[in-house]
Amino acid sequence: MFLSLCFVFTAVAQFDDVPQTDPNVTNKRGAYLLPDQGDFALGFDATSLLNLFQGGVSFDQTTIFGKYFLDHDRALRVKLSLGMFNEAHKDFDDDVTSIATPTPKVTDIERFSELSLGLSLGYEMRRGHGRVQGFYGGELGFGISSASEKYEWGNKMSATYNPGPRPTEEKFGTTFSVGLGGFVGAEYFIAPKLSLGVELSLGLWFSSTGESEKTTESWEDNARKTTTTKGSAGDSNFSIRSLPAFTPFKRDHEDEGQIIVPRGMIFLTFHF
Repeated sequence: MFLSLCFVFTAVAQFDDVPQTDPNVTNKRGAYLLPDQGDFALGFDATSLLNLFQGGVSFDQTTIFGKYFLDHDRALRVKLSLGMFNEAHKDFDDDVTSIATPTPKVTDIERFSELSLGLSLGYEMRRGHGRVQGFYGGELGFGISSASEKYEWGNKMSATYNPGPRPTEEKFGTTFSVGLGGFVGAEYFIAPKLSLGVELSLGLWFSSTGESEKTTESWEDNARKTTTTKGSAGDSNFSIRSLPAFTPFKRDHEDEGQIIVPRGMIFLTFHF
C-alpha cells in the first residue's frame, strides 16, 4: 500500500508539472522537480509511521507536517506530533478463596499509559543545487502530556480478605510545555514534487506539571471503600530536547544522566 501511494503521487506529479528548461531541476521528461512560490507540502515521519502499519499500540513520537512556500527558498511550516505509550506488568499470587492443593494462582496486573501531543510553528529557509536541497530555521512549540497507572488485583477484597489499603489508580498530573528551538536538514527530490529527507531538531523547553491524584481501596464497615487524594503539583523546569512537544517519560526510563542529542526524523514529503 505504501509503495502504491508513492507510485500514484509520482505519476501525478510527472504529468501535472509545467516543463522547465534547467536540466538541474527537471527530470528527463522536462517536469519541474522543486517546490515554488505558492506551493503547499504535506509530509510525515516515515520511520514512526511504519510502526502504525505494523499494528503497534505504542510509539514514542509520530509526526506529520505541512508547509506553505512564500518563495522557492522560504516557507512557513506547522508540525504536529503524537506520542503514545502503553505497557502492562503481570504478577501472580495465591488464590485466597481456594482450599485446593496446590493452590491455584490469580493474576495482578499493573498498567501504565501515557499520551502526548505537540504542535510547533516555524519559519524555514532553503538553498541547494539540483535535486539536493538543504534547509534550516526556527520554530515555536507547544506540548501537553498526561500519564496514569492502574492496578487490577486478582484477589478481591472481602470480609475474609482485607490486605489493607492498596492502590487502584494513580494519575501523575498533566504537563504543559512551551519551547523555542531550531532545525536543520536536507532532502532529495526522487521525483517531481516528491522528496525524501532527514531533519534534526533541538530546543529549549519550559514545562510545568499539575497536581497528581491517587485512588486507593480498603475494606471498611463490611464494604469496599475507595478514597481519592490529591497530591502536590509537580516541578516546573527547563530542559533541552527536540521540538515539538515532548519526550514521553515512561516512568522507568528517566532522562537524567543521558547525553542530550537532537532528534532525527526521516521524512517523505509531497508538494502540490
